[in-house]
Amino acid sequence: MSSNQVSFAFASKPFGNKSAVGKATFKMGEYIYGRVELSSTVKEFFDTENSQTSSNPRSVMMFKMEAIAEDGTTVMGEIPKRYFKLDEEELTNKFLNFDVCPEPKQATLQLSMLPQFDLGVFSTQFGKLFDQSAYYGRVPAFEEGKQYTIKITLSRWTIDPSTGYPRYGEDKECSGTFQLQYKVAAISSLQTEQVEADKLVKDSSRKSAMEERGLPKEWDLKGAKIGSGETEKQLEKIFLSQEPPNTKVVKLVALPAEGGWVMYRDEKVSYEKILFRWFNQTLIFFSEREGTYTCSKGGVRQDYLGNSTYGDSYLKWEERSPVGASFIEAALNKNSKKKK
Repeated sequence: MSSNQVSFAFASKPFGNKSAVGKATFKMGEYIYGRVELSSTVKEFFDTENSQTSSNPRSVMMFKMEAIAEDGTTVMGEIPKRYFKLDEEELTNKFLNFDVCPEPKQATLQLSMLPQFDLGVFSTQFGKLFDQSAYYGRVPAFEEGKQYTIKITLSRWTIDPSTGYPRYGEDKECSGTFQLQYKVAAISSLQTEQVEADKLVKDSSRKSAMEERGLPKEWDLKGAKIGSGETEKQLEKIFLSQEPPNTKVVKLVALPAEGGWVMYRDEKVSYEKILFRWFNQTLIFFSEREGTYTCSKGGVRQDYLGNSTYGDSYLKWEERSPVGASFIEAALNKNSKKKK
């Protein structure tokens, strides 16, 4: 598809930074990559700030894929609009490369069902276009050897600041198409490769998120006095007892306590049975296991045993997130040099 503002191309190999000659027809089983060339930068054309470094963008990018019958209107299969991110370099280019049906090791496009990208990151899932399970018992619609139009739509949607989600209908979009010859024997390999591609982009998304977060600010805080009664060494022992083997505590930071013990009761019973108590102080553990670093935020909890007694202390987490090794190792090296 081409216009004076937009030109789409599709090919069997990734495009890279240079324009390449695409083709109009593919056989199912071929790898497929897309490219759109614009008259202005991606940021200007879509009027978007959606990027890896923007935690609260005012707009988001969407990717949609459809398989359309020969009549040009009947949608045979669809991957609904999904969120995807652009980095700063992609925003400043006058082109955008994207996956359609990538070789697993070449998969780069990260899609998500949530704009926060903290759940369900996956690849384009091209094979799901041809999943007939959504037709609820009807005869499969695709016919062997027939050609279908695959339509890719890229769009920008405005974020509603009150909800953090897009305002439906307020979008700017462009679309490109190519022809695909259907082959049922290719479905099995598509599904297998989709699992591999999903894992790759999920891992890449996790690494991107770590780079975006950097080193948690709590790392540099001066630890407060521990108020629940345990020493730092005792808390570290409790922590390690709850973790897999070979875990090491890198650092423990206790934030200032916001009171003492708080009882949690079962309000469903008339006498409000005590279930446990927790100490109102956030503890932050930085740990390492087999080269992977984690930041765990939570606190001390004790289960109620009856007769005004409580069980042993254990740690309950409110949040756990990976931390890039480069950030923690740089901080450790910095601290080591200071001590010298």
